[in-house]
Amino acid sequence: MAKQEGPIFFTGNIGKLNFYKDKDGYQVRDKGGVTAERVSSDPKFARTRENMAEYGAASTNGKYIKQLLKKVEHRTKLTDLSTRLQKILMQMAKEDPSHSRGHRVVEGGNWDRFLDFDLNPHTRLSSILRWPYEISTDTGKLKVSMPQFHPSHMLRFPDNATHFRLHLHRLDINLDEENDNDCIMQETPLIPVETSPIDLLLEVPMGAPAFRYSLCTLGVEFFQVNLGKAFALAKGKSNPCRIIGWIKQNKEESKVSTTQ
Repeated sequence: MAKQEGPIFFTGNIGKLNFYKDKDGYQVRDKGGVTAERVSSDPKFARTRENMAEYGAASTNGKYIKQLLKKVEHRTKLTDLSTRLQKILMQMAKEDPSHSRGHRVVEGGNWDRFLDFDLNPHTRLSSILRWPYEISTDTGKLKVSMPQFHPSHMLRFPDNATHFRLHLHRLDINLDEENDNDCIMQETPLIPVETSPIDLLLEVPMGAPAFRYSLCTLGVEFFQVNLGKAFALAKGKSNPCRIIGWIKQNKEESKVSTTQ
């Protein structure tokens, strides 16, 4: 191991030399390392190639799903979404029972991992919506109902909020095709914070035959209404949005969250 000595120190690469700093000061070493050619052909790196293939496939799926979830980006803050999605998708790929290592796919895994996934991790739905909502799918529709909902008792409002609304989305995707997605949504009107108890109902149809998968989200938005105009608060930072269900269209499977 060589050490840098002199009045000028730097880090980085020059030719085949790598200059860096550690606890002992400024050092220099050969760049070295395993070449890409060896990783791609050496039998000793077969497991590495398998992991790389599955990670790459999950990353592509994650890109498509992130594109899909951006359809609600104007309503909530999608913080660190790529990293959090990748963790879920890699877990799903490892659960695929139908393919061998290196060929396992996300869609073969456990889709329940998406349930209760908060798109805005800093403002969770369960910390804002303090009233158990009821979810049903027995009529061919995904329904979310909240009977006798009293906003001032059952929601935690950010400062300066005068109104709110709830929204329900069915987000449809084909994991094999980029930009092949769609969205069906229903939302409540703007509701004053100070209002009497009301019955709330949101619903979207379950079936999406042109697509293979759907993710269902429930969220809350907060506004300040001034002179008849509604202004979103803090660019969605206070707005929770959660995946509460999924639909697997090709196998006619579905599941919704049972937690609040």
